[in-house]
Amino acid sequence: MKKQVLILAALIALPLLAGCSGRGAYNPTFDPQERSKVIMIDRSMVRSFKVVSEITPTRLDGGELEAGIVIENATGKDIRADYKFVFVDKDGGELDSTAWTPKLFIRGTRETLKSNSLNPEAADYRVYIRPQQ
Repeated sequence: MKKQVLILAALIALPLLAGCSGRGAYNPTFDPQERSKVIMIDRSMVRSFKVVSEITPTRLDGGELEAGIVIENATGKDIRADYKFVFVDKDGGELDSTAWTPKLFIRGTRETLKSNSLNPEAADYRVYIRPQQ
């Protein structure tokens, strides 16, 4: 009986100890938007839009970063929203951003959103989308 209890305790403890290894630990607070170039300010909009593609950023003659996305309104209704581009340096620090731009996204259609940085030090970008203010 004692042997069975020890085996049972080992079987219960093994998965718990394996989870404490520190490698690839499950992070329940992970937000998929953190890795995306497109950030929805309002969670209710996450299912409304589908990012079809991220246009490969290019450098303009003055060194500014030109960036863009193709986004689809995945709902059956028109959506009024604002968007803005935020350009960051190689360390992730914000360099500049555009103003919020109002846009009517027609149901079921794809739209291309493009902008360029003002600062040639821009290394990356994010696009923020919110319900129209």
